[in-house]
Amino acid sequence: MDWVPAHFPRDAWALGAFLSQPAAGFRFEAGARWDALRSRADSTATSATSKLDVTDRRPSLEAGMSRRLGPIEPYLHAATGLR
Repeated sequence: MDWVPAHFPRDAWALGAFLSQPAAGFRFEAGARWDALRSRADSTATSATSKLDVTDRRPSLEAGMSRRLGPIEPYLHAATGLR
């Protein structure tokens, strides 16, 4: 990431798996994802801490269901986690 200044490094990783299966005229979908983010920043002279590191790791799950009704296909979706 050349556009990120050297004094604000950030590492991000994600791993996910998704599947889709038609059954009984519906299409069912499910997925899982794991994100890991680590950010580091320089402290300032007025900061209360000498180290400004943040590590965030979170899993998320999602599921959906759709059914084609002529020219439209309504889709119901539920998920955990916000990115």
